This record gives sequence, structure tokens and C-alpha cells, in this order.
Amino acid sequence: MSFLAGIFNGLGRGGGFLMIPVYKSLGCNAIQAAATSSFTIFSSSLLNVIQGVMLGIIGIEDFMVLFIASILGSYICTSFVPKYLQRINRVSLIEGVLLILITLALINLPISLFLKYQRSGYDSNLLFGFGKFC
Repeated sequence: MSFLAGIFNGLGRGGGFLMIPVYKSLGCNAIQAAATSSFTIFSSSLLNVIQGVMLGIIGIEDFMVLFIASILGSYICTSFVPKYLQRINRVSLIEGVLLILITLALINLPISLFLKYQRSGYDSNLLFGFGKFC
């Protein structure tokens, strides 16, 4: 499962929806599974963004704005949401939200793949191609 999750995550699809159930089956609770999966996705995403900056695909100013916004969003979610859920004694809501997000990801995956295929003019070479390097 880890191998498949790495492949899908490298393609930008599904690292979280494959790894969270694996972590849950290994005995992790929902918070640990989501945090571990998020860290893995964050690491690979950060490397992709750094490559984008180095290749000139994204400007350093755009990178900094998005980076600061993501740090603030992560801080808010990790600081206030768990405390609120513990205060109302509903930590199980995290598992419900994870289930909803995984379901939405599973629905979105074939739809986005089909739309990409359609936008490419039904050209299978463009569907799985990575485009030009430079």
C-alpha cells in the first residue's frame, strides 16, 4: 500500500486517501493518521513547488504568498480545531470529515482525469504526458 500511495502521490493523486486507511489499520488514531499523511503530502508538494520555482514556472513572490497562507491555515487548523473538538467531546468528527474528504477525492479522481483527457482533444499522449521540460 505504501508503494502504491507513493506512486499516486507522486502523480499528484491520492497519497492521503490511500495512506490514511493504512495508518488506521496499523493502529493509529484518526489524528495521527491524518497528520502523518499530511506531512508526507506536504513534503512531496514542497519539493514540487521548489522545482517549479527553480524552473521559473512559479514566481518567488507567488510562492511566498502561498507559503505564508498555508502556514497560517495549518496553524489555525492544528491549534484551534482539535481544542474545539475536545471541548465539545466530539473528536470522532475528524474521522467523519476524513471519510467525506476521501469519498470526494475518489469521486473527483475519475472526473478530473476525464476532463483532462477531454481538454487534451482526446489525445492519450497528452493525458499521461508531463509536457516540455523547458
